[in-house]
Amino acid sequence: ALARALVAEPQVLLLDEATAAIDAHSDAAFRTALWRTTWSKECAVILVAHRISTARDADRVVVMESGRVVEEGLPGDLVASGGRFAALAALAALDEAGWSWEERTQDATDGYIEKDRTETR
Repeated sequence: ALARALVAEPQVLLLDEATAAIDAHSDAAFRTALWRTTWSKECAVILVAHRISTARDADRVVVMESGRVVEEGLPGDLVASGGRFAALAALAALDEAGWSWEERTQDATDGYIEKDRTETR
């Protein structure tokens, strides 16, 4: 379906959790290929994703919670602001380091993520 959409050379391409079922390495390769394919065609790409690494290279990030926009801006600005995106980015970094949910929520979230989750990697 994605190949058909790209062949049509759309002005806007909306991808909803397009990389949710693949690992982080494949996600990065997908985003690189997508950028190379769409950049020369001046196609705006809107990515809906839960994986923070997907948002790191975005021109703009919109953080939603319970159906409401709670933050928006450049990824670096959002991390620097110390809000929800920053907390999620910190959790993603700790996840890459192998920390459990309990350790991550105690040390990184500053109250943004429920602290009763005890799932481990």
